Amino acid sequence: MSASRPLVVLCRGDDESLLRDAVRRVVDSAVGDQDRNLVVDEFDGDDYDLSSVVDAAQTPSFLTPYRVVVCRNLHRFKADELVPVLRFLADPLDSTTLVLVWASGRQPKALVDALKASGAELIDASAPSGKGRQPWLDAEFAAADLRLDAGAKRLVADTVGDDLSRVAGVAATLVATFGA
Repeated sequence: MSASRPLVVLCRGDDESLLRDAVRRVVDSAVGDQDRNLVVDEFDGDDYDLSSVVDAAQTPSFLTPYRVVVCRNLHRFKADELVPVLRFLADPLDSTTLVLVWASGRQPKALVDALKASGAELIDASAPSGKGRQPWLDAEFAAADLRLDAGAKRLVADTVGDDLSRVAGVAATLVATFGA
């Protein structure tokens, strides 16, 4: 995400592990080769307010060319509490990537509209099922730089079963053992 680094990314999903992995990938990509400790400001838990998130997102970076602000648990805020974020989305700072994490529930229309207007990148980290499962597995294998034949893909799918959060770990183990 260097030159084409998005200004706003919304990661959403109902599976905590898949959502965490998706956010990690987005943040790693946005950080690039910069020092993570200097680039990333992360807000998590129940003890932050959205004005702090927006303050961090609106503060120009000092020692790095850009900053990455991660706002986890955005779903815990009521629609009227989202106003600071909605204002920021109307005019995002071009030296900041704001990563919003929405774990569960329906997003307020005002947020959906503001995200769309800002050109936000949307990442759906929900567990796929049915016909969406194999393309999702293929994308996970590709993201891990893992090339498997059809039999190996079936074996991994059968091994993890419905617990798709295990795919990243299995893929990492295979890459560590056999290489890309």
